[in-house]
Amino acid sequence: MKRVGGGAGTVLLMAAIGWSLILAGMVGFAFRGDPRGFFSPGAFFAHPPEMAGARLAPGFGYDGQFYFALTLDPLLLRPETPGFLDLPPYRAGRIGLPLAAWALVLGNRPAASLAYLALCWLLGLLGIWVVARWIESEGTSPWRALPLVLSAGLVASMTRATPDAAAASLLVLALWLEARRRPGAVAVLAAAVLVRETSFIAAGALAIVRWREGQRMEAVRALAIPAGLALGWRAWMLSRPGVLGGDPLEFGPPLTWIWTKSASPWTLDSVGETLALTALALAVAALVPLLPRWRRWSPAAWTYAGFVLLAVLMGAKVYEDRGAFARATCALPLLALPLAAGEDRPGVARMLRGVPLAWAVAGAAMLLFLTRIPAALARLLGF
Repeated sequence: MKRVGGGAGTVLLMAAIGWSLILAGMVGFAFRGDPRGFFSPGAFFAHPPEMAGARLAPGFGYDGQFYFALTLDPLLLRPETPGFLDLPPYRAGRIGLPLAAWALVLGNRPAASLAYLALCWLLGLLGIWVVARWIESEGTSPWRALPLVLSAGLVASMTRATPDAAAASLLVLALWLEARRRPGAVAVLAAAVLVRETSFIAAGALAIVRWREGQRMEAVRALAIPAGLALGWRAWMLSRPGVLGGDPLEFGPPLTWIWTKSASPWTLDSVGETLALTALALAVAALVPLLPRWRRWSPAAWTYAGFVLLAVLMGAKVYEDRGAFARATCALPLLALPLAAGEDRPGVARMLRGVPLAWAVAGAAMLLFLTRIPAALARLLGF
């Protein structure tokens, strides 16, 4: 009898080796030996003392810098911590990884940021193994999960110290546990919601299917436990001094950002942008043939549909940066492969399997743009 799981382990090993080389190369060459470079600190914002001596990018930097500050003080016990965040209620709402990293090192501030990076990377790769294991158990080759190694959302999260890929991995793990009828799905989802609030989409998906199957109390639990944990944290967070203000407006009239994008002048960077938008468009289109069977959707299918809806409703602010919308929807390529493995229509299965391939092309381009090669090409071509 064929042993199930060995192939998935090999896929994970290859992913780990590949990403170890990429990340080590970035530390050695791009960041001159300083791993704090992954947090992309900008000169515009104030930073904790532990960021002293780090190279600051001109301007605003990137989101990872705020998770650096949160990892040093995840319970917001120090009054100065909110001053290091651009939008304290929004950033501190995603406390899952900073709190876990801080707890792992027992509150050691210098070590906390390194623990946070390790969690981002390890949990980001976890989703690849889960998907490979999931599709292998369905009789599909686990090697179909290999393109996920370069998925654009994973690339953005791994290289910019954001928790999005980790949240997507936890979300997929919860759905796999549910599909296998194993305990723990709701607990994992509760953790995922603290890492990124959009993970609540999967909690709603679990609730819908459990309710349909007559498991009314289990359906309520699927929603109540993650929501209760998130609301409890938010109540604590808002009670802390300095945690004021609202969340950014990330939603708007559907697809209005397209006109702004199409009116922008074409540059070499537009190549990467086009590849990422094409991958997202394919992920959205792959939902269409699934719609006629919506009454029989699994939690994975409902979650996929939820993230497609999220992609449609996200506003122009998110679509300003391909890394931002790739991170927000990075669960889509992970979910597409299990859906393809359970699909009895070959054409639909091929379309779903094309989603992670398209995201891998976009991710490879994203990695390329981290090097000096695009800038050299731009000068050569006169851009």
